[in-house]
Amino acid sequence: MRTNHWISRTEKETLLLAGRIAKKAGPGQFLCLSGPLGSGKTVFARGLARGFGYKGYVSSPSFALIQVYRVRNGRRVVIYHMDWYRLKGAELAGIGLEECLLDPRGVAIVEWPEVGREYLPPRRIEIKFEILSPSKRRISVTPVGSGRAWVTGRNLI
Repeated sequence: MRTNHWISRTEKETLLLAGRIAKKAGPGQFLCLSGPLGSGKTVFARGLARGFGYKGYVSSPSFALIQVYRVRNGRRVVIYHMDWYRLKGAELAGIGLEECLLDPRGVAIVEWPEVGREYLPPRRIEIKFEILSPSKRRISVTPVGSGRAWVTGRNLI
């Protein structure tokens, strides 16, 4: 699969990139956000939610483990924003992952997916964040698997 790379120098650039990706994505997408603490994963998730049309506040689900955002505009998606940072692999079975994967209107956004690699679907979009400097991030997007609903290659933006 082809990996696309972008450099973000501001939170606004990160939000805009995520919003553009969300506009090309849709129900059935499983987006995995990996990177160190403070690299921009939650900011990116906020941009994705806005891109899907969610108007409310998007926070880190670190303590709740999962936040559900319902988009009531024409897209009618349900966003499942998860944070697996504090979990052990086996604990993932009890957080409602099946509901996210089976919801025909669902879009899953997972921070720290490496915690539960064995629970990831074969088709997903992996988004990796690297801190290049205090204000500069490299964001790499790689579609994994194939299928008509997946955002691929240059079609991301």
